[in-house]
Order: sequence, then C-alpha cells, then structure tokens
Amino acid sequence: DVSGSMSGAPLAMCRRAMRDALSRLRPVDTFDIVTFAGRSERAFEAPRAANAANVRQALAIMDELQAGGGTEMLDAVETALSSEVPSGRHRYVFFMTDGYVGNEDQIISASDRFVKALEKKGQRARVFGFGVGSSVNRWLIEGLSRAAKGLGMYATTREFLDYFALKSLDQL
Repeated sequence: DVSGSMSGAPLAMCRRAMRDALSRLRPVDTFDIVTFAGRSERAFEAPRAANAANVRQALAIMDELQAGGGTEMLDAVETALSSEVPSGRHRYVFFMTDGYVGNEDQIISASDRFVKALEKKGQRARVFGFGVGSSVNRWLIEGLSRAAKGLGMYATTREFLDYFALKSLDQL
C-alpha cells in the first residue's frame, strides 16, 4: 500500500518487512511486487526468479516508493491473485497496508474467490495481511487473512519506534 495514509513510518515499516522477506527468498522461489494506491502496478511483467540481480532490482524499486493518493485495494487483490500460477507452484501474497478502505467486504470476497479458484486447479494460494501503522483496520486484515487461508500480522508505529530504539542501544 503506497496510498497517502502510508506516508512516513508505515511505509518505512513496509520497506523493512519487504527487505527482510526478500532476503529470505530461496533461488527456487519467484516473486513480484504489486503496489497500490489509486491504481495497482506490478514491478515486473511476471514473477521473477529470486536471484541476486532480481532481488537487487526489487530493492531499488522499493527504495523509490512514495506514498500518495487514495487506497484502491480491490484491484491489487485481483492483480496479485488472478494471474496464472505455473503448474507445481503455489501463490503466497502479503498485503502490507493500514487498511484504510471502505469496501472491506468486496476485498475479502474477492480474495476468497481467487484462492478457491486456484484450489480447484489443485494449487495452493494463501494471503497474509500485514497491518501497519497507528490504527490498522484489523477487521479487514483478519477477514482477508481468514478468507484466504493466511494469517493476520500487525506492527504499530510504536513497535517500529521501539525496534529502532533497541537497535540504537545495540550499537552503543
């Protein structure tokens, strides 16, 4: 989520989580980054192999992200979940957002539909909601994660500031 409400600490928290996730990818994994605000954009035309060059490119793209605009998450759900999944692969999606939207039911229903459609093809898909910021829409994060067989996680700006305070103390 790169909407205006993600400005400052929430977007910084997402960057930190994305860096951590990208650093844990295995060479057999593939990945993409989908950003959303007023519209959704993919970093790549199709998921890329998790090699060093592609991860570096993703990190550079991530470093350039700017917050602004409204939150159109439904299109992001479709973008992240509707594309074909190659045989023998699974789809795992992490939505990082404060969840400031007005169409929670549509988002949750769409996620449920896409996950069930993949399951009918014998494939696995899971959606994990990562709520960030000072007042996360927990109803959306929990509903999205439950409907799409994932898990909801949260990080408040307080935890973010505490993390950096501890890191600073470690460096003394």
